[in-house]
Amino acid sequence: MNRKTQACRFTLIELLVGVIAGAILMLTAGMMLVYGYRVWVRSQDQMHMQGDAAAALATIAHMLRQASVASTPPDGIPRVEINTASNQITVGRGTALEAAVFARSHDLIYSHPGREVVLVSNQLVLNSFILTPLPSSANPDEVAIEMRLTTADGVETPVATVLAFRN
Repeated sequence: MNRKTQACRFTLIELLVGVIAGAILMLTAGMMLVYGYRVWVRSQDQMHMQGDAAAALATIAHMLRQASVASTPPDGIPRVEINTASNQITVGRGTALEAAVFARSHDLIYSHPGREVVLVSNQLVLNSFILTPLPSSANPDEVAIEMRLTTADGVETPVATVLAFRN
């Protein structure tokens, strides 16, 4: 062999080092893609969960506002009933606008005569939907709403707000 052809060749060790370095680089890039995708999926789950919570709270606020301007219910029945034992809000009992929001298993339900709408599906942590009248009295004008929602991978997010209404 002449020297010219010998200088252009790789040794087996140089080839193995190059292949190993390339494999490490490809594995690193693949791991970055996998972990990036997992973070993206988790943030999408949390975004949808927060959207569900916002929609549920908006529905409850709308229900309370409607109760404030609705016709007067039968004597002795308040426009807004907050049952802290079963954590249920009922408005307009005995009228055409009667509606309720309550927890059932892992769902948050809006009930109107003749239909039920699932506000939060399969994300509510059991026994985490809690209603607290503020101030504690027979006819409260504010209610604190607390709940914990969870994503498919078990990450919990607490949600809390205070809604005011006229009873």
